[in-house]
Amino acid sequence: MDIIEDNEFFYRSFPAPDTRRTGKPEYHFSNNNGKVCFSGMAFYDRVGQPSVDRASLIKSPQEIIFDKDNAVIGLLAEEIRKISTEHQKHDVIFEPTEKRPSHSSIVSDPSFIKKNNKLDKTRFYAFVEDLAKIAEKHGWIIEPKHGL
Repeated sequence: MDIIEDNEFFYRSFPAPDTRRTGKPEYHFSNNNGKVCFSGMAFYDRVGQPSVDRASLIKSPQEIIFDKDNAVIGLLAEEIRKISTEHQKHDVIFEPTEKRPSHSSIVSDPSFIKKNNKLDKTRFYAFVEDLAKIAEKHGWIIEPKHGL
C-alpha cells in the first residue's frame, strides 16, 4: 500500500455544465465579486468516495479531463485529512486502474453508506461542501471552457 504524504497534491476533474435536471446548463461554480466559489456537487460520488488523481503521477492535469468541457481543480491530502472530526476520519487512498494509473479515492470512516446501502446524503453533502471550500483556495488548475 502506497503511503500518501500530507503534502501530496491531487487533481479532480471538474464536471462540465449539467443539463440533465432542468434542460439548461447548471454550473458547479459561481463567481462572487471575482472570486470563484465551487459547489460541493463538483465532488459528488454515488458511493460517497470522490475520485481524485495523484498529481505526482501524471505529466499534465490535461490527462484527467474526460470531457472536452471539463475543468480541473485540486487539493492537498493534508487538507482532506483536516476535515476529520472525532466521529469521522477522512483520507485519500491510492487505487490505480489500468486506464487511470493515478486514480485515488477520498474515503471516510465510517463510510457515508448507511446500513440500507444508500448514501447518507445529509452528511455527504456537508462533506463535499468542505472539499469545495478547500479547492477554492487553490482556484482553477485548468479553467472551464464555458461559464466564466
